[in-house]
Amino acid sequence: MRRPDRWTSFRADCRAISKADGWCDDPRSFGYNRAVRLPVPFSAETLWRDDGLYDILGVINFNQRPRVIGRGSAIFMHIAQDGYRPTAGCIALAAEDFRKIQFRLGSAPQIVVGDIFIRRSPKIAEPTRTFVAPI
Repeated sequence: MRRPDRWTSFRADCRAISKADGWCDDPRSFGYNRAVRLPVPFSAETLWRDDGLYDILGVINFNQRPRVIGRGSAIFMHIAQDGYRPTAGCIALAAEDFRKIQFRLGSAPQIVVGDIFIRRSPKIAEPTRTFVAPI
């Protein structure tokens, strides 16, 4: 997904977001960990942000099918904050790196995140400190 007023040139299959787009992060909602149209009567993250982090956004297929309440929601690949500050579980890249890789990604890319020494699947969503290095 992309914010069309800031990313006019991107892959043709990249859906434009609007001010009404959000992502449900409320485990009490049937829409938990799904895209929603704002406003909604439950908690949802707004995808149209002033800080630019979601100007370009890839949804990572984490806890989507099946959804496990409390395991985590809104896990995205998005633009990194200044200084590559940690995320809350997302993957963050510099905007220029998104531009470099956009055409290398297929229609259903696979992103593998992990540690070669530790192979475990978390049972609950844990706050993470993600380090993102420039490409």
